[in-house]
Amino acid sequence: MDPRQARTWSRLVEVVHEIAAEQPIDEVSVAELARRAAITRDTFYRHASGPADLLARVLRAELDELLADFSKDADSRGGGLAVFDVAERALLAHMREHRSIYRGAMSPRLVPALRDMLVDTIERSLLDLLERHSEIAPDGPAGVDRARQLRVSAAYAASGTIGAIEVWLADDEPAASDDAARAILAASPAWWFTPVE
Repeated sequence: MDPRQARTWSRLVEVVHEIAAEQPIDEVSVAELARRAAITRDTFYRHASGPADLLARVLRAELDELLADFSKDADSRGGGLAVFDVAERALLAHMREHRSIYRGAMSPRLVPALRDMLVDTIERSLLDLLERHSEIAPDGPAGVDRARQLRVSAAYAASGTIGAIEVWLADDEPAASDDAARAILAASPAWWFTPVE
């Protein structure tokens, strides 16, 4: 990215954080975002297809950093509860830090761009873990391709995690991040707690 594009992107990141904390992202127009970022609509569309897409891209970048640590932890700590506990708490801490943004993106569930990004981000991370450590993956039924079973396991766990987080976000008096993490882990698939070799 050239320096001018980097400055524009940096400004868009700042503005989308501000505006999404002030009002629901599905009520924000491209014109409003462009005006506040001091760019043209055409320039905006070079970076995102709309406000929710921009927000999803910005938050994905933040989450990718968190999940990179998850991947390293899984190998260095030997997998199991310790790794998922740390990862779940980090994810919920991120969401608590941006609570006004995430809550503003719910009606009653997260807007599709954000929900899809979260599910996809977690699913990719889980699938990476399962591909590197297939010994922890649940066995599928006879005749089901192993790669497909890994994708099903990762998708199921990721979607369930985001569904549980939506319940937590929707609560007017949310449980502390640690309590929410414990509740989500209690409902999580057993393979999450299997040590890796």
